[in-house]
Amino acid sequence: MNKYFPEIRKMIESGGFKPGDPVPPAADIARELGAAEADIEEALKELIYEGELARDIPEPSETIIVPKVTLWGTLGGNHSITKEAKKRGDDPGVKIIGWKLVDSWPSIAKRLGLEEGEKVQVMERLRSVNGKPVAIEVSYFPAKYYPGITKDLFEEKGTGQSSFKV
Repeated sequence: MNKYFPEIRKMIESGGFKPGDPVPPAADIARELGAAEADIEEALKELIYEGELARDIPEPSETIIVPKVTLWGTLGGNHSITKEAKKRGDDPGVKIIGWKLVDSWPSIAKRLGLEEGEKVQVMERLRSVNGKPVAIEVSYFPAKYYPGITKDLFEEKGTGQSSFKV
């Protein structure tokens, strides 16, 4: 865990960042904490991964916000929203809100067993059940193990939207 993660989390919990408002740029937070901007950017990525922060929605952007709503929470490991919704007799939905090929950063490289800087395809999806948002799902695909992966593979209806099925 990045050493600035707890400090930024405290800023969120104390109301320093209001739900729905943009988080200040990493450079501003770095100045405030006397930190390197790269360290703050890494902490922000980790806070997004943990569900403490989110990308601005419905229009995906580089703007990071404190979520306005509490979704299902952070689910780690292997969970199938598609399978769970179908089991309940509900209609799962999906909208890709982010799709980027990036260099892995230290925490994600460690989680995926990669060398820092190896390419990772990052997919952010808004998951819904019966047309209502229930989760923002972030998936990381090591590029060397998923050649040719494209976002359209994950946008189909029914079981086609399941990462497990793809």
